[in-house]
Amino acid sequence: MTVHLFGAISSPACANMALRQVVIDNQGLYDDEVMKAISKNFCVDDCLKSVSTPKEAIDMIKDLKSLCKRGGFQSRGWISNSQDVVESIPVEDRIHQIDTLDLDIHNLPTERALGLVWSVETDSFEFKVNIKDKD
Repeated sequence: MTVHLFGAISSPACANMALRQVVIDNQGLYDDEVMKAISKNFCVDDCLKSVSTPKEAIDMIKDLKSLCKRGGFQSRGWISNSQDVVESIPVEDRIHQIDTLDLDIHNLPTERALGLVWSVETDSFEFKVNIKDKD
């Protein structure tokens, strides 16, 4: 078999296994932080990674995209709270809600990640809870 149907019960485990195999297959070709990000910062198809500077983020994204491509994956849906970082990402690879990111406005998007909501504007994780009244 050369493909896997996403949505199956085994999909999360298969995705993690495939990403870890990409690291094994490309050992020594990328910086250790990039390899570690693939191994430790992905959950299924979401990567959550924080770095100190926009330049580090731009380099990390470039290398993560390159490494994923070597494994046969196309990475899309990138977002950052740094306008410099967002502008470095091709429009077609950005999260679908933004074409440009203007940090002067106060209605930046929120993104779901691992069951939490990431507020891009405040760079914080939030919980959204809907409590239903029971009769």
